[in-house]
Amino acid sequence: MNQEQQTGEYYAVVVIRMEDEPIHTNEHAFCSDLRCPCHEDWTLINEHITEPLLAGLLTDSEAIRMYQDRQLSASTVSLS
Repeated sequence: MNQEQQTGEYYAVVVIRMEDEPIHTNEHAFCSDLRCPCHEDWTLINEHITEPLLAGLLTDSEAIRMYQDRQLSASTVSLS
């Protein structure tokens, strides 16, 4: 007998569809929609990805995650 059957409780998963346009800011130049034109803007890519990567401020993994608008983990970001 699983826990649901024992307690009689059931849980629902709520899915919230994003209907707004992706937000682009200085902190988040790239959105998670890989079809968005921000992912083809070479000026943005150079400024936020290529230059920091070449300067040693980002690892390859961090650059990819930033381009995909995925969170950078605190353990991989050097603040020194």
